[in-house]
Amino acid sequence: MRVMTALRAGVRAVGRMRGLWWVLYLCNLAFAGLLAAPVFGLLGRWLDYSLYAEELRKKFEPQVIAEWLYAAPVVPPLLLPLLLAGATLYLPLSIFLTSGTLALFNAPPARFTLAAFFQACGRHFFGLLRLFLLSLPFYVLALAVYAGLGRLAEGRLQDLTVEWPAALVQWGRVVVALSLLAAVNLVFDYARIFYVAEGGPRAWRAAGHAARFVLAHPLRAPGLYALIALIGLAVWGVYLLVAGTLGRLAGAPAVLLFLLQQLFILARLGVRLLFLSAQVQLYKGLRPAVAPPEFYADY
Repeated sequence: MRVMTALRAGVRAVGRMRGLWWVLYLCNLAFAGLLAAPVFGLLGRWLDYSLYAEELRKKFEPQVIAEWLYAAPVVPPLLLPLLLAGATLYLPLSIFLTSGTLALFNAPPARFTLAAFFQACGRHFFGLLRLFLLSLPFYVLALAVYAGLGRLAEGRLQDLTVEWPAALVQWGRVVVALSLLAAVNLVFDYARIFYVAEGGPRAWRAAGHAARFVLAHPLRAPGLYALIALIGLAVWGVYLLVAGTLGRLAGAPAVLLFLLQQLFILARLGVRLLFLSAQVQLYKGLRPAVAPPEFYADY
């Protein structure tokens, strides 16, 4: 199967799952609301009538919070634990929803139902959780390579009198780190697909099979990943352009900015769904012969 064929099949699959799109949107919106309410209240009391508080009331954006955290001499004592708790709770929720999403894309039902979706979420959750835990050392290794290259470059470049070699090395470090992180993400994307499609093998077997699949298709698997990543970057760029334009307009209504943010969330969800659906289509189109699921039973 060609990359464009898998992409078109993924777009069609996402289009048929409009109910899934709205379920994921509402789940993300509910979680964001539960997290934003205490964060907004805490920051509102802490910032009082400052300019940051005014900007936060106009548009509740992570960028405003990040700018304030960078400039603030003291951080509210409950803010960081609250954000860490939110991130910790979001990870299992994301894995849970991804489990059902992959199951529906692998074996599309005649009609989307909440019961079938949440049953699939529960059926594959613990397997995908094990895959996530298995992936963590590889992400840490990629970041360690980035840090190691920095220490190595620091010792070699500290005596130079020109800046461009250091800038070039720094960009090289970033490219290497992003490439390693993308490779790990790509392999474990297909490991999740293999786990769901082949009846739940052990996590390390699914990861090994996914690595062999990616190596067997070194152009198509990374090519599809890169193409959808570019689509995601384009969506993000359009959002920043429109949001920046509205932000510079005097008297732009807050509801307009809110609606723009919701459209961006829906578009970002669509890109995420396209990642999953197109990769499932590519895997099914290039699926190698595998042993029956009973051979990989997970006890």
